[in-house]
Amino acid sequence: MAPQGDYYSYDVDKFWRIIAVAADRKIVACTRRGKQVTLVAEDPALRRLSWWERLLYWRRLPVIASTGRAIDS
Repeated sequence: MAPQGDYYSYDVDKFWRIIAVAADRKIVACTRRGKQVTLVAEDPALRRLSWWERLLYWRRLPVIASTGRAIDS
């Protein structure tokens, strides 16, 4: 244990929408607020949401601007 919190860490769940896939296996993802991130497609931290996660986190999912519906990416 670290009395001063020196070893404190936490995880944050982020929900991204895939907006592009490049030929070099890089993907471009977009957050709910429009920030774009480039990632390697084989990143082990990336995965699809399960049906119950879509139900549980529906308010945090990125939204399609034209329909206002949450998407599955």
